[in-house]
Parts: sequence; C-alpha cells; structure tokens
Amino acid sequence: MTHPSEGARKEEDRSVDGVSAVDAMNEQLEALLSGGDPRGMLELSERATAMARRLDYIKGEAYSRLFMGYAFWFLAEHRKGLEQASVARALFEKLDDQAGRNKALLCLHTVQQGMGTYDEALSNVLECLKFFRNEGLRFWEGLSLLSLSNFYEQLGSFKKAQELYEQTKVMGREVGKDWMVARALVGQGTIHRRLGAHDEALECYLDSLPLFRSSANPMGEARALNDLGLIYQQKGEHDQALDYHRRSLAIREQIGQRQAQCTSLINMGWLLIDRKQSSEALDVLGRALATAIEIQSKPRIYQAHEALSAAYELQGDFVAALKHHREFQKIKEDVFNRDANARISSLQTDFEVERAEKEAEIARLRNVELKETNERLERLLHELRAAQTQLLHSEKMAALGRLVAGLSHELNSPLGAIAAANDVRVRCLGTLDTVLKERESFEKVVLDERFQKAWRILNDDTQVIAAASGRLKKIVESLKTFARLDQAQFQMADLRAGLESVLELLPQNLTERITVIREFQEVPEIPCYPGEMNQVFMSLIQNAVDAIENRGAIRFQIAAEGRWLRIRIIDTGKGIPAARLKRLFEFDFTQEGSRVRMSTGLATAHAVVAKHQGRIGVESEVGKGTTFTIELPIEWVPEEQGSSGGQSESGDTRSRT
Repeated sequence: MTHPSEGARKEEDRSVDGVSAVDAMNEQLEALLSGGDPRGMLELSERATAMARRLDYIKGEAYSRLFMGYAFWFLAEHRKGLEQASVARALFEKLDDQAGRNKALLCLHTVQQGMGTYDEALSNVLECLKFFRNEGLRFWEGLSLLSLSNFYEQLGSFKKAQELYEQTKVMGREVGKDWMVARALVGQGTIHRRLGAHDEALECYLDSLPLFRSSANPMGEARALNDLGLIYQQKGEHDQALDYHRRSLAIREQIGQRQAQCTSLINMGWLLIDRKQSSEALDVLGRALATAIEIQSKPRIYQAHEALSAAYELQGDFVAALKHHREFQKIKEDVFNRDANARISSLQTDFEVERAEKEAEIARLRNVELKETNERLERLLHELRAAQTQLLHSEKMAALGRLVAGLSHELNSPLGAIAAANDVRVRCLGTLDTVLKERESFEKVVLDERFQKAWRILNDDTQVIAAASGRLKKIVESLKTFARLDQAQFQMADLRAGLESVLELLPQNLTERITVIREFQEVPEIPCYPGEMNQVFMSLIQNAVDAIENRGAIRFQIAAEGRWLRIRIIDTGKGIPAARLKRLFEFDFTQEGSRVRMSTGLATAHAVVAKHQGRIGVESEVGKGTTFTIELPIEWVPEEQGSSGGQSESGDTRSRT
C-alpha cells in the first residue's frame, strides 16, 4: 500500500473545512479583544496558529499571531507580545494586506505603550487610526481611539484625552461593544480623579461596572474596582479603599493579568503606608517589584521603588530607603526622558490626529456631495432622456403630419382621375347598351357614331386609370421604403434608395416650382436605422423647401468617400444668418418665416446622426442658399448590438460653421 507524499497530505489537509475552522477561531479571538479571558485567548490563538501553519494558510496564521500578541500583552509578557505582533505584520506585508498590517501595528503600539516605549507607540497608533478611519473599519478605529486616549492621559494632556474618550464611547455604542464604552468611562474617571473631581470620577467608575459585567469582562471590572479604591484612598476612607483594591487584585490574579497585578499591589502598598503599616507595605511592594522586574515594565518598576523608599523611611531604615530612592530616580529619569520626547511629539500628535479627522470629514463630505451630485445627474439624465423621447416623438408626429398632408394631395390626384374616368366609363357603357338595343346588326352598331365615340373614350380612360394606378403603386412602394415597415429596425440598407423614396413622396405641386437634381453615385449598403435616417432626410428636405419662396432648385448628392458615406442637400433658398448657425441644431432654435423654423427637426436630425456615430454640418450664406452635409461611417456597430459603442475616428457631431 502506497502512502501519499508530504506535499500531497498538506494539499489534502488544506480543505475548505480546515480554512473555515481557522477563520472561525480568529473570529472568536477578535471577540476576546476585550480582555475578558486572556489565558483562553492565548490557548485558542496557539491552536489556530498551529492549524494555519499545518494548512499553509498564511492569512489565517497572520491573524492568529496578531491575537496571540494581544493575549501576551494582557498577560504582561511584553517581549512575546512584540514578537508575535511583528511576525503577524511581516505575514500581512507578504500578503499585501494593508488592513491586517495596520491591525498588527496597533497591537505593536499597545505592547510598546505597556512597556513605556512611547515614541514608537505614538507613530504606530497615528498611522493605524488614519488607515482605519479612511477604510471605514469602525471597530478597529475604536480600538485606536481608545489607545490614543490612554496615551494622552498618560502624557497629562487631559483635555485632548477627554475628547478622544468621548469619541471612543460614541464608537463603542456604534459597533455594539459595551466594554469599549466602559473602558472609555474608566479613562474619563481617571482624568477626573487626577484633577481632584472625585464625585465625577465615582460616577464614571460606577457607570462602567455594569457594562463590564454584562460584557463578561473581568479585566475591565478589575480596573474599575482598582480606581474606585484610589478614590476612597484619596478621600481617606482606607477600609473601603482596601476592600476595592483586594477585590481588584483577586480578579487580576485569577485571569493572570500580571502588569495590572503590579498596579494593584503598588496601590495597596501606598494605602498601607498611609495607615502606617510599614511591614505589610514592604511585603506587598516587594511582590510588586519582583513582578514588575519579571515582566520588564519600567513604569511599574520605578513606581515600586518609589513606594518601597517611602515604606523603608516609615520603618526607619534610611539606608534601604535611599537605595530604593536612587533606583526610583534612575529608572524614572530614563522613562521621563522618553516621556519628554513623547510630550514633544504630542504636539505633532495633535496635528496629525486633527489632520486625520479633518481629512476623514472632508472625504465624508466629498462622498456625500458626490452622491448627491450623482443622484442629481441621474435625475437630470432621466429627465433629459424623457424630454428627448418626447421631442423625437413630437418631431416624428410633425414629420408624419407633413407626410400625411403630402400623401393626401398626391393620392387625391390619381384617385380623382380614377373616379372621374370610372364615371365616364359608366356613362359610355350606358351609351353602348342603348346602341346595342337600337341596332339590329353588329355592322350597324359599329357604324353608329355614338358607339365609336364611346369606344374612344373608354380607350382613353383605360390609359388614364393605368397611369393613375401606376402613380398610386409608386407612392405606396416609396412609402413602404420610407417607413421600412416590413424590415428590422437596425439593418444593412441602401440610403440612396431611402433618399429616393423620400423624394417620391414630395407633393407634385412642389416639384413644379422647385427643380430636383439627383447626383447619385453607386454606394454600398451601410449598417443603420433606415427609418430614422429617412426621418432626417424628410426634415432636411422640408427645411430646404421652406427656404425657397418662389422658384429654385434643390441638389441631392450621395457618394462613398473613403470610410464615409457623404450626403449633401444643397438649396438655393434664402440662407441662414451667420449669428444663428451656432445654435442651429439646438432644440430651442426658432426662426419665424425662415426655412429653419422647425427647430426640433434639426435637433432630432443631429441626434439621429450622432446615434449613427456620424457628423452633420451646415454651410450657408444669406441670399445664396444652404448646404447640409451628412457623413456616416460605412462600418460601425451600435452599443445595443454588443459593440464597444465608442465614437468612430473623427466622430465629431458638432456643426461645421
């Protein structure tokens, strides 16, 4: 029995179910970012990392290592937290995953801030806040705001910290994270406490407790209890203060939050010093210092040394007190220098944050403005299309009216001739019937003058009827060609035949005063909407006819020139003033008593030619006449037929003046 290779097994293991399992674990880990169960978070992240590595699932491993970094931070194992966050960032950069990279940077900031390396922490959190805000990642924007708020609080920039905590509360409510709101409340309470506003601080802490508890967030609950202890400690109510500190320490020991344990122990140490219990204070503070050194938290180390110096001084051991005081000064100076640099950088921080906020607001307003503009343009476009459809319909109806008027005249003439001939034929047949009844023989019938006259009239009327019928047939055929009623709307068509059909529909009385000159060359069929092009021809011919008041001529030219089919309609009418040529193809153009009074006709002609990716131009001189030129591409495909639908080369539809 053969065994699959290691590569095959890995490929087999990397199933959809395996990847989905890693993703599900990472979703659980994100939900644990409140810090409610750091040990459980660490265990789950280690399992997710191992599975992702086995599946060679890089994105899954990157996220599980990111959350592992947070778990180590909760547990105050800062070096391990930095290591995991750095690995996560490298994996995200390998994937070119900018969102993941910034999440890893935020984790690095959080760990660095916990270690007291504020300069690096500052640059990271500013970069993250700007990215999350621009990308609309609201939960992570909230985490960034929370971190930056805490940063300002530690720098003593209370006003800015209060503003950021307020923003964090809004963000927490928006994303449905009560623990985020509660942590912001605790931060605001701390600022009130440090400013001596004890009542306001108590209100914030007490408001935060139910939110932490409903979110199952013991880490936040312990922080609120610790700060309540500090309030009562400052108020001199030592018993109640000690109770809150002990309850806070018990929770922190239970969840393994070692840096926070240092904080509780140091606070308890100061409380015991205030109560003159030096021995108990030394015991508690010794534990705090050992833990702080183990987790390499410089702020907690110098705070423990400071409290130990005071405890030994209370006990009368001034040598030990001096020793701890020197250590306190030495380490604090190092941290203070970092703080000083951070304070200098805080001015830049203010600028960067405010600029990021303004940029985000500008982007938001711009998006709103663009959305409103797009909606307005869509409405205008819809109205324009509706108006264009109505105008096209109006022009079609106007052209139809002119066509019906001309057809009525044209049809009445042959129909009248047929009717008159038929009436004469009825009378002739009556005469023939009378002659046949009066004469005894065929020879006498033939010799009768009445018979001979009636026979001649019948022969003449037959020719009249034949001519009239031929005219009717020609009109019907021209009308059929004009309308293309029996053919597809878009097709290959001979526009020369279409132009000819339009000319055939002109009333006879017009051709009596206007000479029609045809200069038609052989041209290929082109793809077009023949019905619409016939409408263009009808409109331009009607304008040419209107421009000729008495007698004149209209010359029609059609020829293929290169890639273009060129049609010219040249009249000897009044011509158009140069000032009006620029607006000739606009819908609102009117000119009473001139050849261009039907402004919708020319505008429609312009629209139809543009639809064919062609060009229409006009040249005119007052008193000499006007020339309309239409140029259509011999090869093109409209958008609705699946083509790219772009403009053909030189496909300008502007008037040539």
